[in-house]
Amino acid sequence: MSSKIYGFSVDFSVNILAMQYSDKFYMRQGLQGMVQALENFGVTSLILSEYSDDGNIPLEWFVTSGIIQLYYVRKEDSMERTIQVSKMRGIKHSEQIHPTDLDSDGLHLVHPRLMP
Repeated sequence: MSSKIYGFSVDFSVNILAMQYSDKFYMRQGLQGMVQALENFGVTSLILSEYSDDGNIPLEWFVTSGIIQLYYVRKEDSMERTIQVSKMRGIKHSEQIHPTDLDSDGLHLVHPRLMP
C-alpha cells in the first residue's frame, strides 16, 4: 500500500531558530538550507516573522522568494489594517501599501478611491 502526501506544513519560529546559532551567518545558512530542502520537495513555504523598523533587514528576507507585510497602524482616531508586497521574485507587482478589511469572509483589499 502506498500513500501520497497532498499537503505538508512546517510550523516554526524564526526567533527560536536564531537561538540555535551563534551568529547571523550560520543562522542564514541554516534557514537557506531549510528553505532549499523544502523547495526541492516542491513545497511552498510560508515563513512568519515579526519585523520592527529599526534599520536592520531580517535575515529571512534574503532567503525568501517573496515578502508580504501586514500592518496594523493608527490612522487618526482609529486603527487600520494594510498589506504590502515588498518582494516577489520574478513577478512584477505593486509595492504600494493597500488598505484591507478583515471580516468573517476573510481578508479583502479596499480600494481607496472606491470607498464611500
